[in-house]
Amino acid sequence: IRATAAKTLGRHKALPEEAISALTNALQDKVEGVRAAAAVALNNQKTLPEATISALTNALQDKVEDIRATAAAALSNQEALPETAISALINALQDEDEDVMAAAAFGLGEQKTLPANAISALISAIKDENKKVSSAAGRALGWHLNQLYTLLPSLAVDQIQILYTRVLFPRSCRQIVSLYIQDNGLHFYTEAGPGKPVPLTSEQSAMMIQAFRAVRAEAQIAPLPEEEPFLRSIT
Repeated sequence: IRATAAKTLGRHKALPEEAISALTNALQDKVEGVRAAAAVALNNQKTLPEATISALTNALQDKVEDIRATAAAALSNQEALPETAISALINALQDEDEDVMAAAAFGLGEQKTLPANAISALISAIKDENKKVSSAAGRALGWHLNQLYTLLPSLAVDQIQILYTRVLFPRSCRQIVSLYIQDNGLHFYTEAGPGKPVPLTSEQSAMMIQAFRAVRAEAQIAPLPEEEPFLRSIT
């Protein structure tokens, strides 16, 4: 009866506060089917109160994989999650179930901004052997291109390489993703036009040049003639 009630409520897209509260409580039900139905119902709601977000965050630890995945999906509907929920989604990228990992990546991608540790976790997820997980992580990072540009100088060489290979370059035919190093700054273009250059130290410039040259060498792209003497403009 409880599961059926939760499923019935889930058919509605804008539930009243009392219904949301009841579904939130149902996430802690002893019966797996009730918890699952409650998670699905909450996933259909666009706006959730703080208490429900907290309960869904806790549901990421549920012993049932489908419930964890649905909880992550429900959190992804919220564009400004609290730090605790963001941290829980980052941890969920290490889940043993691919659906949970993919849902967590999608949820992080839906956020307006991401902390640096979320970016790093998504970069690691790109390298996952499971295509569903790696694709979800790549899409999530692709939704934060402008933020990626400003974070590039602070990343490790291998992280820059994987981002350029799996996120930036594949989008070069659909979006403006040109970037280059000049006058101790990282210059880039966004969909809205030129972005504000990111200042670089000499060490950061050298590291980024090393990363981009490695990518080009792996793709067997020879340096342009004007790059040989200076190595200052790496596209």
